[in-house]
Amino acid sequence: MNNDLDTVGRRAGLGTLEKYGLLLMGIFLVILSGGRFVTPVAAFLAPVFLLRFMRNSSVTTGTALLYVLLFLSLLVRLHDYVSVPRPLNLLMVAGIAVLEVLPFFADRTLREYLPTFLRPLVLPCTFVLAGFAVSAILPFGTMGEKAYSQSGNSEFMQLLAVTGTHGMTFIIFWFAATMASLWGSGFVWQRNRSQVIPLALCLMIIFVAGGFRNIFDENESPTVRIAGIAADHTTLEQSLRDAGVANDINGLSVAGYKADEVDSALSDRVQYLLQQSKLQAAAGARIVAWAEASAVIFKSDEPGFIVDAANLARESEIYLVASVVISADAAAGVKLLPPLENKLIVFGPDGEQHGQYVKARSLWKESYVAGDGDPLVIDTPYGKIAFAIGFDLDFPPLIRQAGDADILIAPAADWRTLSPHHSLMATFRGVENGLSVFRPAAKGLSVASDPHGRIIARTDHFRTTPHNFIADVPTAGVSTFYTRAGDWFAWLICVLFLLLLVVAFLAARKRKKHRGTPGGGPIGPDDVRDRSRITAIQWREAERDNNLHRNNRE
Repeated sequence: MNNDLDTVGRRAGLGTLEKYGLLLMGIFLVILSGGRFVTPVAAFLAPVFLLRFMRNSSVTTGTALLYVLLFLSLLVRLHDYVSVPRPLNLLMVAGIAVLEVLPFFADRTLREYLPTFLRPLVLPCTFVLAGFAVSAILPFGTMGEKAYSQSGNSEFMQLLAVTGTHGMTFIIFWFAATMASLWGSGFVWQRNRSQVIPLALCLMIIFVAGGFRNIFDENESPTVRIAGIAADHTTLEQSLRDAGVANDINGLSVAGYKADEVDSALSDRVQYLLQQSKLQAAAGARIVAWAEASAVIFKSDEPGFIVDAANLARESEIYLVASVVISADAAAGVKLLPPLENKLIVFGPDGEQHGQYVKARSLWKESYVAGDGDPLVIDTPYGKIAFAIGFDLDFPPLIRQAGDADILIAPAADWRTLSPHHSLMATFRGVENGLSVFRPAAKGLSVASDPHGRIIARTDHFRTTPHNFIADVPTAGVSTFYTRAGDWFAWLICVLFLLLLVVAFLAARKRKKHRGTPGGGPIGPDDVRDRSRITAIQWREAERDNNLHRNNRE
C-alpha cells in the first residue's frame, strides 16, 4: 500500500457540491447564532461546518469566499441592530467580518504545523483574542461575544463566575474545532483521542460543577420587592410633535417649537412617574426604579424636581431611583438639548439624596456627557446596591468595579431589534459578579435575575400595558473568582496563543529543512489535510507502513 497517506487523503477529498454545501450550511447556522437571531445550539455547530469547508479549500480561495459570505450574513444579523448611518454601518460590518474570518484563517494556516493535541486550540484562542481586543478598543463593548448566545444555559453560564465570557467563548470554539477534526478523520477514535478526551473531561467538569452550583448554592436570603416603571413614550412623543418638535426629543435642538407646550408635556411626564412610584410603594415595593431616560428635565428645573422626588421617597418610605436626562438651558432662555446628562439620582426613605450616577458609555457621545465609569454603590437594609445605566452593562470591567455588591439596578432603554437579546446579556454580569440584576427597560425586555443568572421576572414592553415591572429580588450576593481576578483567562489565552505561534514557527522551520534532505521520509497520518473518506483500516495500515519505513531507515 502507498505509505504516502496525503495522496490517499487528497484523492478521497470532498466533492465540490459537498464542500460548498458545508459552507452554506455553516453560514445559515451563523445567522441563527447571534445578532437578531439567537439559537444556542447553532453557535456550537456553525463553526464545525465552516472549518470543514476551510480545511478542504485553498487558503486564498477559502478565506476570500468565507469573508464575503460572513459579510453578507452580518448585514442580515445586524440589520437595524445599531442605528448608525449606512456608510458607517457598512464599514463596521466589513471590520467585524474581518474579525470573524481571521480565526478560520489562523486554523487553516497554523494547525498543520502543530502537534495533534494542540490543533483544536488555534480557533478558540483566536476568537478569544479578537473578542478581548474589540471589547477593550472599540465602543461596542462585548456585544459581539458568542458567549451571549448561551443565555438560558444555566449550567454552562456558571463558568462566568470563574472566567467571564471569554471562557464560554473558548469552550464553544474548542468544541467546534475538535468535532471538525473528528469528522474529518471519518470518526476514527484512535486518531483523535488526544483531542477528544481533554474536551470531554473539561465539558464534564463545567456542566457537573455548574449543575452542583445551581443546586447546592441556592440563595436563601430574604428578598426585597423592586418595582420598575417604564412609561409609554408614545404619549410624550405625540405631545412633542403637537408642540412642533419634529424629531422626537432630539428636535429640541432645533428652533421653532412651542416652548410652553414642551414644558407642559415634560412636566406631565414627571408627574406621571412620581404618581406611579407612589402607587407601587403603596403596593409593597421598597425600591422603585425608572427606566433609562424616563424623564427629560431642563437644568433650571432640576432643583424643583429633586425636592419633589425626595419628598415622595420620604413620604412613601422607599428608595427611589429616578433615571432622567438633564438638558442644558441657553443663556437667552431658548432651551436647547445638547449637551445631555443621562443619569440616575437615588433618594432614600430619609428624604436625602444618596448619590448620582452619570452614564459612562454611549454610542452617541457627541450628544451626551460621559460619566467617570465608577458604579454608584450604596449600603441599604437590603444589602449593597450598585447602579449603572443601559449600555454600561456591555463592559464587564466597569461593572466589576461594583465589588461585593448584592444587587445591581441598571435602568435601560432599548429598541425592538435589540430586544430581548440586550436584556439577557445583562444577566451575564450578575453571574460574573455574584449579584442579582434588576433591569427596567423602556422599549425592550425588563428582566430581573438572581446571582446565578436565573430569570426571576420579565416583562416585554411591546406586549404589556402599563409598562410596570415588579420582582422580589434576593438581597444577598455571592463571592466569585472573576470579581477578584478579572480577565485572567483572556490574558492566559494571550500567552497560550503566543506559545502556539512559537511551536508552529519551529515546526515549519524543521519541516522545511527536513524536506530539503534527500529521502526526507513519508508524510505521517496527522499531516493529511482532510481524510474524511479514509477508513479506519486504511489509516491503521498507513500508520503501520510508516512505522516499518521508519524502522528500516533506522
